[in-house]
Amino acid sequence: DGAPSDLKPAQAIVDAYGCAEHGALDFHMMKMVNASLDLDVPLDKLQWNVDYDTREEAIKMWMEAVDNFPVNHHGQQVTQIPKGSRIQTQMSRKFSDALLQSMAERAGANLVIHRTDDDFYKAAVFSREATAKRT
Repeated sequence: DGAPSDLKPAQAIVDAYGCAEHGALDFHMMKMVNASLDLDVPLDKLQWNVDYDTREEAIKMWMEAVDNFPVNHHGQQVTQIPKGSRIQTQMSRKFSDALLQSMAERAGANLVIHRTDDDFYKAAVFSREATAKRT
């Protein structure tokens, strides 16, 4: 999907990505990190968050420590996580038409943007003329 526009405010993107399924996926990923690395990051001390970062033009999802907690490996404390610390779990860039056009120009490519009627989703097609093959 594309960057925020007059037809699609940033909050609409946040709402689309801020669903329970995305949060459940990130908590599952943290369970897998615990299991794979034999850690004991207490998931009940983490809160899942999602927001649109206008500087990065991206949706960012992260787990934030709601309290101080230790992280242990094989029963030995390896670090202390302070309240407010973040673990970024996902980042999804959103491309404005201007950014797509800039990318096409730098690549020497043609750009055609197809979009849904509500302007929520778009597809960018980059193309160049074929060059003759050497024989």
